Amino acid sequence: MDVSFKTYETKFSTLAPLVDGYKFVLLKKNKTTIQWKCSFCKKTKCTKRISTDKDITMVLRADGAHNHAAESEHSIEKQDLQQRCKKRAREEPEEKASNIIINVLKKDPLDIMPNEFESIRQSLYQERRKQYPKCPTSIEDTRNVFPRHYEWAQSQYFQIFTQTGQSASTDTNETQRHRAGETSKKKRQKKLKKESHWDKVSKQYKEGKITKFEYVKQMSYKLF
Repeated sequence: MDVSFKTYETKFSTLAPLVDGYKFVLLKKNKTTIQWKCSFCKKTKCTKRISTDKDITMVLRADGAHNHAAESEHSIEKQDLQQRCKKRAREEPEEKASNIIINVLKKDPLDIMPNEFESIRQSLYQERRKQYPKCPTSIEDTRNVFPRHYEWAQSQYFQIFTQTGQSASTDTNETQRHRAGETSKKKRQKKLKKESHWDKVSKQYKEGKITKFEYVKQMSYKLF
């Protein structure tokens, strides 16, 4: 078959065929051949399939047709650069991500835009986070990550510590409720005092014991 056949390194550090600008991923392995499917099989439902020899050196058979355009050479080179940078990020976790990209570009120069550089840099941090242990969500999850802390959490001292903390928090809540009740009581007393004062001033004004000016003054004084 007259095709442009190459191989590229996948994210699993394995080789896969690159035919006429189309990437393929593993479908099935046989004793003498390997079957591949188009990398866009899920994205665009592409039905293209090929078979290669066991060493992935040539295409033996091709079925179906692509329903999408081939990837540009720059896109393929950028993806290859990203995979090599990820591999180095896993091997050298202390090296800065930007330095990894620069050092790889020194060996194999490639013109990339600033946004592409930043995208590759972020992907390196994501790749490194995969190697970190997952954050525990319960005490049981700390058994393997922090065995000594897990043993202490199961001890009687930890139980006493948590019970003391719970009782202290209960006392605090009761104190807060008591203060809230006292505040409400004072507010009610103040309101009743105001109402009794207004009744007294109104009665004096009706009986003619105080002037209208004095009445307004006394009624407005208790509002503040």
